[in-house]
Amino acid sequence: MRYIVIGAGAIGGTIGGRLFASGHEVVLIARGAHLDALRSRGLRLATPDGTSTLDIPAIGSPGELALRQDDVLILATKTQDAEPVLAEWAWQPVRGVTVPHGTAPDETVAADTLPVVCAQNGVASERIALRRFRRVYGMCVWLPATHLANLSNATEAVCGHDAWLHATELRRRVTAEGRAVLDAAGIGYARERESAELRADQVQVVPVNGAERVGGSSWQSLTRGTGSIEADFLNGEIVLLGREHGVPTPLNEVLQRLANQAARDHRAPGSSTPDEVMALAALPAGAG
Repeated sequence: MRYIVIGAGAIGGTIGGRLFASGHEVVLIARGAHLDALRSRGLRLATPDGTSTLDIPAIGSPGELALRQDDVLILATKTQDAEPVLAEWAWQPVRGVTVPHGTAPDETVAADTLPVVCAQNGVASERIALRRFRRVYGMCVWLPATHLANLSNATEAVCGHDAWLHATELRRRVTAEGRAVLDAAGIGYARERESAELRADQVQVVPVNGAERVGGSSWQSLTRGTGSIEADFLNGEIVLLGREHGVPTPLNEVLQRLANQAARDHRAPGSSTPDEVMALAALPAGAG
């Protein structure tokens, strides 16, 4: 079995690196300077156990790779980038697949046969993938990672990490909106105590090479100036469900808008304070 990691950033790179180090065949998909670095210097994977450099094959597009019937696609891009990436991979031919004459197209493609595992924030990716791929699986990723979900991501990105740590009331109210929407939609979810019990000591955030972790994926998007952010598929998912079920979500709406504005304008994290966010949420719709 070969694992093709589409989006070899913080999460994808770590998953691919761990699989490769365990003896699995892996191909990393990246672009631009990141791809150049992977090809010339390999994947540098730093964990609490040490740092290693892994010589994993890396390519920039599906046209550079002959797909096989034993391939598994791991989608690790940001959710906002999933649609064009899936469209790019879905119709690539797969070798070694035999079908009875007259029962399928002459050329079997990835969408027909290869599984897609979605290793992303939010709950929208699986549905996006199912539009093209027959076999789609959601993956729960407990992996605090940094490249060099949750409703708190936008709060941390908009207000900054330090302010986010102390924004107890803002985080409480944002989460309360999410719970109210999920209750109205009849969608079950894990309470804080249940989530803590499930995670137990399986996920521990510890320094790597002496460096503390300073922010989540949305914070990292603003720090790196990528120009996009995943708020539409985190806070935006709550906003969508709220509008469908008549539940107001003013704080999530404000955070979604501010996060997107910050990404578009290439602002650093911390462009608004928690008090400013709550003040904007108290304004009539369309004001401010």
